[in-house]
Amino acid sequence: MICRPGEWRGVIYNKDRIDLLKKFRREAIKISKPLYLRGLNPYVYGSVARGDVNPNSDIDIIILRYVSPFLIESTLESYGFEIRNKVIIQATPYNTPKVYYWLDDYGKKVVSYPLKKLTSNEISFYRFGGMIDYNSLGSLRRVPGVDKRLMLIQPTNDGHIETCIIGREGWASKILSIPESIVNERVYMLSKREIYGRTGVFLEYTLSPGEDIAMAIKYLKNRNRYFREAIEKIQ
Repeated sequence: MICRPGEWRGVIYNKDRIDLLKKFRREAIKISKPLYLRGLNPYVYGSVARGDVNPNSDIDIIILRYVSPFLIESTLESYGFEIRNKVIIQATPYNTPKVYYWLDDYGKKVVSYPLKKLTSNEISFYRFGGMIDYNSLGSLRRVPGVDKRLMLIQPTNDGHIETCIIGREGWASKILSIPESIVNERVYMLSKREIYGRTGVFLEYTLSPGEDIAMAIKYLKNRNRYFREAIEKIQ
């Protein structure tokens, strides 16, 4: 449920909540470490970065640049991870397509990367939700970010403060160090979802068993003009 303008509250973390965050961070480190050691510079974004985890939180890891699918897949598999699902998603006709590797059956542990260079605005999307690098995971460092309710989570020494950003988009953009236009866009999209429900993405393609990323890209380029243009654009 979207927050109400002016809404805010302080949250104090008890031992159980801190232990839960530590549990999620340990799992995020376990997944990120092989990628980090290969020089792929993984980031964790969302509630695991902000610290406001709950038992149903996802572990979302992003590599912010294109790298060889074989390198990522072989790295994960060499450390014992099984890629249960491979999905290519293009959120809108004009967004950079990304690959998502599910490391479980439910899409709760996911590693993703773009198929072309991300724009600065696309990177700001991750900062909007809160994003930290591998070296920050073990220290339990937390960063500000906005959740799906449009509450800005600001870490404190003993918990966090959450503040509704509706009507305070400029203030939120300064806290997050991202353009105000990005905050406005996310407020619009999440508010629209509250009214009309989740409308899906422009393109979502789940690879068949035995199909590799190169095959899937070729297939999609031949069948979708916007996907082809996004892949072939010069940057």
